[in-house]
Amino acid sequence: MMREVVDILWDAFAGSPYSWCGFYLLAQDGGSLVLGPHRDRPACSPLPMHGVCGRVAASGQGLVVPDVKALGDAHIECDPRNLSEIALPVRDKTGKVWAVFDVDSASAAAFDDMDQRWLEKILRRFEETTAPESGR
Repeated sequence: MMREVVDILWDAFAGSPYSWCGFYLLAQDGGSLVLGPHRDRPACSPLPMHGVCGRVAASGQGLVVPDVKALGDAHIECDPRNLSEIALPVRDKTGKVWAVFDVDSASAAAFDDMDQRWLEKILRRFEETTAPESGR
């Protein structure tokens, strides 16, 4: 089902400034994130927990980053062309974060609160229908 979510959203993003979307799964030891289903190009994997996706996984709070370059070392640069990012937690049925959904853009400030709310609604529906009972 994760692959289908990525494919549907990627198709919906056609014509937008979005350059990448996909899931990162919390590693079994909880110390990193491992690349899951994604589009378009390959991305960094595993991701350490100090980047945007790691912060989202640890805090359980989504992040909209209008300028990833301003984060300095707190940003993990998988593609130097990307300038903005939105990352949102994905929870199991107990509320525990087990993945992060990430979208990147080659345009600065490509994401706003409306994008966050829209993606959160989609992810909540995904969680209701497919999230595991606990973890993956």
